[in-house]
Amino acid sequence: MPLFDHFRFLAPIYRYLVPAPKPDDLQRALELPISGALLDVGGGTGRVTAQFVGQVGQVVIADPSTAMLRQAMDHPRLHPVAAPAELLPFADTVFERIVMVDALHHFQDVENALHELLRVLTPEGRLLIQEPDWRKWTMRLVSWGEKIALMEPQPYPPETIVEMVRRAGARAHCMESGGHTVWIVAEKGVADNAATDRIAGEMQG
Repeated sequence: MPLFDHFRFLAPIYRYLVPAPKPDDLQRALELPISGALLDVGGGTGRVTAQFVGQVGQVVIADPSTAMLRQAMDHPRLHPVAAPAELLPFADTVFERIVMVDALHHFQDVENALHELLRVLTPEGRLLIQEPDWRKWTMRLVSWGEKIALMEPQPYPPETIVEMVRRAGARAHCMESGGHTVWIVAEKGVADNAATDRIAGEMQG
């Protein structure tokens, strides 16, 4: 656990400090609309998924910070749940979509968290992970800043995240935004990951 609960103090202003990704980009990557439920892991204030209310059957936000979740409670159609990604209090295969924006590098046990995410994802579901592109020097500065602030980040490169997702039992590929973030798209089931890589290359080309 971090030595200091930064998110408790950042919660009231977090949505203003850290803008949400463009909704159109996320909508395409998540293939919305859907009739099923969407889980926002590490979603805190709901700044990302509040924009998808009406495009999914239900939006659930799981975050260990109750201070962050209090901000989401202001939205009548968001369902906040206090829980870490490593121990989700949900039954198997209940979420058709899972999104995780700028959160993976804060997890204490990434491998276990990924197993949990795939456990609660439906067989035909899709998981979208957005992380800073730590290969860029600007993002490395952010990582160093978080370390100085004792936030204990774990800045994994995208190829490492893809490999961890595959070890957890899903197809996975990386979609590079061309900016300061990378997106890892995952779908359940064992598949030919070489073929998945070819498809990802075509999408990026």
